[in-house]
Amino acid sequence: MLDTVIENLLALQECDAHRDNIENQLERIPLEITRTEEKIQQELEAIAAAKNAVMELEVRRKDLDIEIKSAEEQAAKYKNQQLLVKKNEEYAALQHEISGMADKISDLEDSELGVMIEIDDAVKSAKSEEEERNGSIGDLRTLISKREQHRTEFEAQLESAINAVNSAAAELDEKSLQVYQYVKKKAKRPPFIVALENQKCNGCHLRVPNEIQGNIHKKGELTRCNSCGRILYSA
Repeated sequence: MLDTVIENLLALQECDAHRDNIENQLERIPLEITRTEEKIQQELEAIAAAKNAVMELEVRRKDLDIEIKSAEEQAAKYKNQQLLVKKNEEYAALQHEISGMADKISDLEDSELGVMIEIDDAVKSAKSEEEERNGSIGDLRTLISKREQHRTEFEAQLESAINAVNSAAAELDEKSLQVYQYVKKKAKRPPFIVALENQKCNGCHLRVPNEIQGNIHKKGELTRCNSCGRILYSA
């Protein structure tokens, strides 16, 4: 049968575990929010990249348009010069330049048409991608709102959990409380108070000496495992 001290220690351990769990949740929330915000930024950057691709194609089309107009102006100059020349050789040379310029204009117009087709495809793709990514962004922002709500809830729970720990600790004498706090610090992870069954510690699962087996039944004294240091009680 458990004595009062062990019962109070187990109650404190339960309150401690609950408080620690809430604190761990609170510690994770900012990290989760940061990771979610990073995902949102990645989605926004992807949307911007798709729009930039369209803009780059538009710039390319405008450059081609400028080249076409420049070539057309040059061809017009050659034609005007033809009207002024008197020698057949000069006329033929200008005709050759005009023909070359016509070929150039044709190639540029083909390129411009190709870019215009690319622009249409890119605009459709960018719009579809933006809609899809905006949906993801909406989901991610909803997730952040939920985590913010959880933080508020956990903060309220933490205050209650701390009060529960303090109340449980108040039921213990100073010496027992100091032993518990020391064991918790050394063991680092729960449980800190474990049953002794078949002369084995349920914390580290190692066999304890007969002396410890005998001490565990002494009233008013806390017995600790010689291997892991946890507080033992008789199952």
